[in-house]
Amino acid sequence: MISEEAKIYIINLAYQKPTEYSYATEMEIWTRITLADHVKKYAPKEGHDCLKKSGKATIQRVFDEHPEKNRAKGKGYRG
Repeated sequence: MISEEAKIYIINLAYQKPTEYSYATEMEIWTRITLADHVKKYAPKEGHDCLKKSGKATIQRVFDEHPEKNRAKGKGYRG
């Protein structure tokens, strides 16, 4: 089960530009796979162990559960 804190971590990350995390300069918004890979790699180090096996479906599920946050898609996330 994914904690609410972990879901907030994903949503907040989606609002950031991937270039802020040393991804390619032409990458202005997250793709679902890149966001999922980043979350899987770094979220456990941030204290979100429940995300260590996360994938694209996890990312999509978080945004499906929080439709009010889907405006992140226009800011820095492409689902």
